[in-house]
Amino acid sequence: MFYADFKYFKKFNQSITGLQYEHYTFGPVPHHFIELIGVILNIDPNITIEERDAGNYTGEVLISSTPPSSNLTQGEITILREIQDHFASFTSRETVNYAHREKGFMQTKDRELISYEYAKDLQI
Repeated sequence: MFYADFKYFKKFNQSITGLQYEHYTFGPVPHHFIELIGVILNIDPNITIEERDAGNYTGEVLISSTPPSSNLTQGEITILREIQDHFASFTSRETVNYAHREKGFMQTKDRELISYEYAKDLQI
């Protein structure tokens, strides 16, 4: 989500989701992401959490049993596809390392918000 929002911001001066992101151990994450997951799970009973292996880590993925309704613009969809294509061959570790090289990540401390001003410096 970070890359989609920041790349979209870089191009259109606004993000897709409106979320803020913070510096976190494995890279930028939505601010208060644990609370956001709780809200999502309470709003939509069709969403569940599944554990997935990601190299040396096990992570959790939110899965919806219903197809998404798309309120996304063509520009948003294009950016999402570009991000998906860019990271398609990356392992989770490679993605983390890539994110750690972002100027916005390097210039912030743990749990500090990453300004959208750094979107102009995005590697992709």
